Amino acid sequence: MRRALLTVGGASATQVALLAALGLGVAYVLSAEEFGIVRLATAVLMIATMLGHAALHDAAASFIARSESKTQHAEYVGTATALALASSAIVTLTVSVVLLTTDLWTGQSRTTLLIVMPTIVVTSISLVWTSALRGLGRMREYALLLAVGGAVQLAAILPLSWTAALRGWEMGRWLAVLLMLYASWLALRKNIAGLAVSRTTARHLVTFSAPQLVSGAMSMTLMGVDTLAIEWLTGSLEEVAVYGLASLFARAGIAVPTALAQVYFGKIGKFTAGGIVRRSATRNLMTVSIGAAALVGAISAVGGTVAIDLWYGSKYAGSKEILYILSGGVVVWGAWSSLAVVNTALGRTVDAVAISGVGLSCAVLLLWALVPAHGGVGAAWAMNAAALFGVIVGVALLLIRDRFSGTLTEGNMG
Repeated sequence: MRRALLTVGGASATQVALLAALGLGVAYVLSAEEFGIVRLATAVLMIATMLGHAALHDAAASFIARSESKTQHAEYVGTATALALASSAIVTLTVSVVLLTTDLWTGQSRTTLLIVMPTIVVTSISLVWTSALRGLGRMREYALLLAVGGAVQLAAILPLSWTAALRGWEMGRWLAVLLMLYASWLALRKNIAGLAVSRTTARHLVTFSAPQLVSGAMSMTLMGVDTLAIEWLTGSLEEVAVYGLASLFARAGIAVPTALAQVYFGKIGKFTAGGIVRRSATRNLMTVSIGAAALVGAISAVGGTVAIDLWYGSKYAGSKEILYILSGGVVVWGAWSSLAVVNTALGRTVDAVAISGVGLSCAVLLLWALVPAHGGVGAAWAMNAAALFGVIVGVALLLIRDRFSGTLTEGNMG
């Protein structure tokens, strides 16, 4: 377990550093308005990607973690891949039609979204294959893909953005997702005996993923609703850019505790099969994730401040206050990540939906109240508060189950 934590933690930290470098570079080479469009497109893609893969990657990983059969592994991965392909294609078509037939977004924002929206099909398949490694317990390969993902995005997107501005970012996005598709397949094919599609397996995956989709869609909407709210309520892409630069550091930092939490996924899934999840494992998971989040949050705040002062000056001066607020909230998001892993591994879909629903509802209300008057600063406080309310609900549900259902028992994970 310790080796897996160090491996995934190191890879995740590498990915964070590379993505931070990418964000800094893109913000530097693009105008504030173009960078605002990039952040807007990224927010929309996060939500669309969640709807596209329909939580099938978590469903496949969960079933794989509970099974020792290589034949079943092949069926879970192959069927999840086929379902994710179909689902993401439908989402892509639907969003594209909405973009073309409404004035939800216009001008360059609409054009960029239309160009990059189909990438969610490729990303959805990559997520299924990468998550299969997690379910198989192949944490070294999983960690390697985390690091490679950051490197590929940096190498593909930044040079093209430098040479061709926003058009280059769009081309780089396509190149990056295609390269990651290839890399994830290379890693997976060594650990699985081909791909197979089964109707029975499809029913199992859909049954498992449907509630997870509701929770996941709300969680992804929560991660992107701040950017959308700023654009809709202020009408300023520059304000989106200022907030986007600050959130880039904080959101990248969240990836570390999230990745560390995934180390526990397979073991928790196996204990679920026996009806036992030990209380000490849950405590360890929460401690590791929150501790890592606190460290990364502090690094993000200090490093982000230095970077903003050194490279951007007055262009993004307003980002610093937002950065401090969001960096403090990384600790809360670390706890959120832990609860998400526990609920997914145990199939506690009702709890996951409750946490996401509370978080999203609070975010929408607080953003509506704070953003018109306070812009990005108000959005930062709204997001931290929303995550905190969700975590409080999640911990309460965890304690209630512990006390009354007897699901959690004392012991060592082993």
